[in-house]
Amino acid sequence: MKTRFTHILSTGLFTALIFLGNAVNGNSIRGGGDKNDGFIDWNSGNKLTWNNFKAEASEEDKGFAFAYTDIDCFYSINDGLIHYQVSAVFYEDESWVKDDARNPVTLFWQQLNFDLTAQFAYKLSDALSNHNFAAKDEEKFNKTVSKIKYDWQMTQLDFFAEMNHYTNDFKHVKKWASKVGYNPKELKANLFPEVADVE
Repeated sequence: MKTRFTHILSTGLFTALIFLGNAVNGNSIRGGGDKNDGFIDWNSGNKLTWNNFKAEASEEDKGFAFAYTDIDCFYSINDGLIHYQVSAVFYEDESWVKDDARNPVTLFWQQLNFDLTAQFAYKLSDALSNHNFAAKDEEKFNKTVSKIKYDWQMTQLDFFAEMNHYTNDFKHVKKWASKVGYNPKELKANLFPEVADVE
């Protein structure tokens, strides 16, 4: 049986919850870069478009748009060893945008959300790759996954707070974009040409 760690984020109250769920027997482990029904695996060469946001925003939804992302970690135990695969995923059918928010800056914030999720997925992969987990190490494996996913969720809370309050503030966009490797000068030229030159 493959087991999956997953994540729920409430956009209204920014409430994060981690839980351990059982996946259906025989679920395939998704590889990076593929687009399947309802979800997209993160790929540096593929950027989100508004066409990927297929859910309808409700009156209760806070903010302008929401990219529902997750760190998927599937693992199984075979021959006494834990085998796993980690990926960052965007869920199209859970992601929405309000009609008056379809602009390049808001879309870039949503891409940043996905990029941050991918960054923590890589951190999780690196942390797990430093160990050869045997079946007896399942508790240690679970704790490693939970710790990094918790760090990711806490980062997301900070990210969403700034995104909703400083959507068009270049300083805050630059701060988060720099964390995931965007060039500030290119960012300014593409999204904020009216802003003074930046270092």
